[in-house]
Amino acid sequence: MVQNDKFPTKLTKGSKYRVVSKGDNNGNITTVGEFHGYVQFGQDSALCLMLESPEEWMNGVLRMIPSNNILYIDILKANEEEEVKKKDSPQVSYG
Repeated sequence: MVQNDKFPTKLTKGSKYRVVSKGDNNGNITTVGEFHGYVQFGQDSALCLMLESPEEWMNGVLRMIPSNNILYIDILKANEEEEVKKKDSPQVSYG
């Protein structure tokens, strides 16, 4: 078991994940790749991963995995979470 005081609390761009999702005929699909963000389509959302595969033609392909099909995600390499910086804009109150 990894002994680390800091665990990722969200998926971060540039991190490497192994995603296992539901496939057809009761099978599962395993996808390994670099996370590029979320994609919204209609009322659904998906993870977008750039594939890393032993098959040369699959390398660099972007795959969208619908979030409701995801069974589990293994973290292979995690990038630091980016802190959301508040804009230095004047505080405006409309009354």
